[in-house]
Amino acid sequence: MGSNWNYIAIGELITLQRGHDLPSQDRKEGCIPIMGSSGLTGFHNAAKTLGPGVVVGRSGNSMGTVSYSESDYWPLNTCLYITDFKGNDVRYIYYILQQINFDQFNSGSAQKSLNRNAVYPFKIYSTTDKLEQRRIGEFLSQFEEKIDLNKQSNQTLEQMAQALFKSWFVDFDPVFDNLLASVDFKLEKLENRLPDELKQKAQRRLAALDSLENAAEIKVSLIALIALAHELQAQLPTKEAKKKQHNQQCKYQKKPLKHPLKQTITPTLQY
Repeated sequence: MGSNWNYIAIGELITLQRGHDLPSQDRKEGCIPIMGSSGLTGFHNAAKTLGPGVVVGRSGNSMGTVSYSESDYWPLNTCLYITDFKGNDVRYIYYILQQINFDQFNSGSAQKSLNRNAVYPFKIYSTTDKLEQRRIGEFLSQFEEKIDLNKQSNQTLEQMAQALFKSWFVDFDPVFDNLLASVDFKLEKLENRLPDELKQKAQRRLAALDSLENAAEIKVSLIALIALAHELQAQLPTKEAKKKQHNQQCKYQKKPLKHPLKQTITPTLQY
């Protein structure tokens, strides 16, 4: 049994076409992705081709950038887009094209430019097994999603660290908190001893703390009201208890019917 992996020309795997012009003044508000040389560049209200799809940067510094669109999209003239996958898995093609150094096909001088005819003869090591292609595409897609989630988590942590650094070492919030928390603190005492900038920061911090205190008091009141409501609800008889109580009352109110005893008289025969 021969291997399904072999060196295959790109032209045997896909068909590329140059994108379509869409001047900024002609773009309408919508949810259709506009794909350019570097990937997603905006949105439009009409699609030029069906998704999912793959585009390759055609010109400029982003020449050779491979991008993926899950939905229908509009490919700009700054990119080449795949019009025919020839039965190959879309995700697999997307990942395998990323392994190619497209700079070797640069036909521009002052500005990079990519010609599809120069790409077609280039051979890449690929499998012709469609099921294997799909498995590879799904695996790499899941792996890429995890990478994106980690990047988002790192960005969130970085933003939190920057906010904390600014709070501590730029706005000096802990210093003002300790100052404002002192028993004999009065802002008027610092009027002549603090620069205007620090005085304004102290005023803003005091206002923020007052807002937090008010919010905390409201929260405590709401929690107390909810607890009271639960307590009252617990004291109320349930539907089943009401029914049982009603049946019990009816039991004592109803009087049982009394049926008179029927006496059977046996005639006495006299002889």
